[in-house]
Amino acid sequence: MPSWILRSQSWLIDIALVAAIAVLFGASDLWSVRASWPAWLLGGSMLLALLFRRRLPRTALAVIAAATTGMVLTVGSASVGYVPLVLALYTVCAKGRRAALPLCCVAIAMVAAATVHSRGSLAGGLLVLAVASFALLLGVERQRQVTAGSRSAELRARSADADRRELAARRLHDTFARTTAVLVVQTETLRTVGQLTRSDRQRVEAILAAGRAALTEARRVVRQLADGAVEEIDLSGQLRRLRAAGLELTGVSPARGLRGVPRPARCFAERLIAEAAANVLRHGGQRAELRIARTSEAVRIELANELSNDAIANAGSGAATGLGLARLAGELDRMGGALSYGPAGGYWLVRASIPLTVETEPVGQNLAI
Repeated sequence: MPSWILRSQSWLIDIALVAAIAVLFGASDLWSVRASWPAWLLGGSMLLALLFRRRLPRTALAVIAAATTGMVLTVGSASVGYVPLVLALYTVCAKGRRAALPLCCVAIAMVAAATVHSRGSLAGGLLVLAVASFALLLGVERQRQVTAGSRSAELRARSADADRRELAARRLHDTFARTTAVLVVQTETLRTVGQLTRSDRQRVEAILAAGRAALTEARRVVRQLADGAVEEIDLSGQLRRLRAAGLELTGVSPARGLRGVPRPARCFAERLIAEAAANVLRHGGQRAELRIARTSEAVRIELANELSNDAIANAGSGAATGLGLARLAGELDRMGGALSYGPAGGYWLVRASIPLTVETEPVGQNLAI
């Protein structure tokens, strides 16, 4: 089927519907040789408004309700004359326009009052109220089904995305664990047989501790992905190892700054702080300052470290900054927050706004290993 037909499908459906109603108007004597000009004018107004019921549902309803009222009062009522009104009411409710409900009530009241005046309360007003209310309920039910379908599709998409990321994390874990295990074994051999000074031995012990901790953390992450649970990382332990490796972290204490923050938001904040602090040492820095502020809606984190001349040159040339922060930025964006990072005035600046009502994803946590 040509693409222009697919793009115009709704228009074609509306044109066919209006043509069918026009045939019904002609068959019911609303439009005939004997019909007066108000009948032609008001009927044409209703059909023209129907063409725009999807794009301008409230405007179409107002025009159709006024035309239907005018037709009942000037020409007389016929059952087919209420079809455009029923379709307009259904469209407004099916599109979820709750603000238009007062307009729907006014439209129904107008037509019902005119019909009572023309045909009496039982044969006119009650019948209009029943048919119009039925159209409203159909529209509301249609909107509920559409909303439920959209949510179901979103959940399936999120679950599939989480499954893909879990598989990627497991594969990364396998590679990471093997490499780190080799490093730990070689370092233990060096500690045993090497002629090391006291300071060198302390450095080797720090490397061993970091390697063992990394293996433990990688296994914990994979277990977490399999269980779908939210677990806290050992932020204090990670910062302690980073300080032993030479990091000087000043500013607010994470434990104090994140006190009282809801658990999902706090877990994400701790992961972000650990990743940003590790990046300081990874890219040749030593000193960093951490700032944490909390509002009624979000917790804001900022970590800044001074860049060396070489680091400034690398940042300006667009050198790779790793995947950790990029992954966290993507995850936080899906949660409704924001994460930015990059050079600013001689500093590398990481800024994040984490909503306090953040919800974790269904399968994995997309942790950067």
